[in-house]
Amino acid sequence: YASLRYPTRWKDYLEVKINDKNGYSVEFRCKVEGQEPALLFTVYFGGDKGVEVGTGKDGVKIRLDVPDMNLPDTWDEEDKRIAAAMQEDVNVVLSNLP
Repeated sequence: YASLRYPTRWKDYLEVKINDKNGYSVEFRCKVEGQEPALLFTVYFGGDKGVEVGTGKDGVKIRLDVPDMNLPDTWDEEDKRIAAAMQEDVNVVLSNLP
């Protein structure tokens, strides 16, 4: 439906999960050693979840959900800063949508 471009500087921390059940979605997660990956944002193709941010191929609505970042206390401050910066880079994804 669309190409999702995300900064390569986060490649060592990025985990992407694709879900093709009940629609199609792509989850962007921050992974740091010793912690469960934290959800940064989800891009949906079709459906009604999230906020509409564009239209992809074949007229499919592209939607976005950015959850509150509630990281556990077990995350150190540097890892929390990395996750917050990664979440802010959702703007890179948005700026490259059709």
